Amino acid sequence: AAADSRKIGLERHKRRLVELVVSTSSSLVGMTVKESRFRTRFNAAIIAVHRHGEHVREKMGDIVLRNGDVLLVETGVQFMLEFQKDPNFA
Repeated sequence: AAADSRKIGLERHKRRLVELVVSTSSSLVGMTVKESRFRTRFNAAIIAVHRHGEHVREKMGDIVLRNGDVLLVETGVQFMLEFQKDPNFA
């Protein structure tokens, strides 16, 4: 996960941790993290996935995203401005 966060191309002091919930209408549902191209699409690296209060302990890229999944992501300060009303997140 640390390696993924370095790939978002932001200096450490400009990074933020954000918690997101995958919405029921999200286009991400049913895709693996890798298939979703999450890092490229949102310029954010998924650090952890929680489902029903439990940490999902699979290889990050192999996790199939479900509605209600809680994603801990590392991203830049602009993320909330750009994606706060994105239908992929509740």
